[in-house]
Amino acid sequence: MPILGLNRRIRHYRRYRQITEAMIRHGFGYLVEQLELFPFIPVRRRFFWRGEPPKALSLGARIRMLMESLGPTFVKFGQLLSTRTDVLPPEITEELAKLQDNVPPFPVDQVIALIESETGEPLEASFASFDHEPLAAASIAQVHRAVLHDGSEVVVKVRRPGIDETIATDIEILTGLAHLVQERLRPELVDPVELVREFARGIRRELDFTIEGRYIMRFRENFASFPGVKIPKVYWRFVTPRMLVMEYIEGVKIDQLEQLDAWGIDREELARRGAEAFLKQVMLDGCFHGDPHPGNLLVQRDGTLAYLDFGIVGRLDEATMSHLAELFVGFVDADVERVMKALARAGAFRSGIDELALRDDLLDLIDHYHGRPLGDVVISEVISEALEVAYRHRLKLPQDLYLLARAFVTMEAVGRSLNPRFNVVDIAQPFVQNLLRRKLDPVRVAKRIAGETQEALELLARIPVSLDQALDRLNRGELQIAFQHRGLDRLINRIDIVSNRISFSVIIGALIVGSSLIIQTQRGPLLFDLPLLGVLGYVVAGIFGMGLILSIVRSGRL
Repeated sequence: MPILGLNRRIRHYRRYRQITEAMIRHGFGYLVEQLELFPFIPVRRRFFWRGEPPKALSLGARIRMLMESLGPTFVKFGQLLSTRTDVLPPEITEELAKLQDNVPPFPVDQVIALIESETGEPLEASFASFDHEPLAAASIAQVHRAVLHDGSEVVVKVRRPGIDETIATDIEILTGLAHLVQERLRPELVDPVELVREFARGIRRELDFTIEGRYIMRFRENFASFPGVKIPKVYWRFVTPRMLVMEYIEGVKIDQLEQLDAWGIDREELARRGAEAFLKQVMLDGCFHGDPHPGNLLVQRDGTLAYLDFGIVGRLDEATMSHLAELFVGFVDADVERVMKALARAGAFRSGIDELALRDDLLDLIDHYHGRPLGDVVISEVISEALEVAYRHRLKLPQDLYLLARAFVTMEAVGRSLNPRFNVVDIAQPFVQNLLRRKLDPVRVAKRIAGETQEALELLARIPVSLDQALDRLNRGELQIAFQHRGLDRLINRIDIVSNRISFSVIIGALIVGSSLIIQTQRGPLLFDLPLLGVLGYVVAGIFGMGLILSIVRSGRL
């Protein structure tokens, strides 16, 4: 066990060193200083380590390049941040949205070894044929085509070897960095530790292919009676956390317009069906495909739309879907009070929010689009401007809503590529009305009232017990009051820095005084007719002095 712990510390040290060097290389040396990551800077660069940001690149571009240089975990984290317009400004989220997850495929012999390990039998016993050339390769998984012994054509998705250990290490390091940011930088509008926890939950779900398999089954059930949409079948005999086998679907990507036209497919109808399928997921099912880009949407020869890759799935509860419907209706009806109430019910208002300024911005947004023909309204523009308002007023929305916003924009872009006159607002209205009717359904209202009544009664029953326990502790003198000192850690940190500089100054002064006394004695080995120990003392004092001066200059506190 001690050796395992030592290996873990060494692995963490190496990774911290890579991250620190990458931050310096991309012009984030000031963050290295503020987060006090000096111990991870190579000794040869301790005095001249601070990198200058590339002049031609924006801040967002440098953050994107930093994420790409640090590997798959940081690429995935950057992709999550690209949806968090409540945390980052649009110019950064737009850059992070460009992060690519393409990596070289890993050797097929490793694929076969993993499959045989998961199934417990030779590859030939599981598959009648297996294509050694991958269909696709990404940072987490690789996909191969195969045929089962009953003739079923399937795709085999396997986890990249060692990726779970790499991601686990990176998540631990991200958590450590998040705590540093929380302690040293004190961000007021975001909790970096919670952000990393949220990311860790999402990527762990993505690493477990049994979860993806269950999502696929859920989508199959939801679309069982929905014509023209196909969800692949899952072969549960071959499903493990590291392996997923599902039905192979023949078709072309939805953006291959020439092939669609050659097959005689009605693109306008296809765009409408795709939008209806997506809106059904959001407004009725509460479970939506989080990444509906053209690579994950296939069209079969008969015009059937097929969904692929369910690694990223968003979830919405009944309350969130109801708030979405209220926001939509309030926007369409130019009812800003309804929009404000829907945001309040969703818990979007932080303490100290200026509701009057928010109402004015929402009015400006609504007035900008109200009265326009639906065909002239581009939903991606509306969402973009709405997210800017949310960022400006620091509205707090569930993470899945930001994922939904990105998916909505992608869906509209696909629809407009199929049909330039495509308008999702018109298609969405029946789904919204259906959701609002469902919200007012007497059975649902009765269940909600019964649940809230039961919770209230349970709370009333607990109050006397809690009060009695508090009084008992007070009588026994065991009642304690905890105080939280905010900002004290940073003050202590600055005091440590100041005391260290004073200590260095005293040492430098002592070296200079001592060396001067030795030189006055003219004793000991001589160098250029000067005592060697005195000369060495001056040299050491000079090095320490230069280091102290560089440290002060870098801090910007002259």
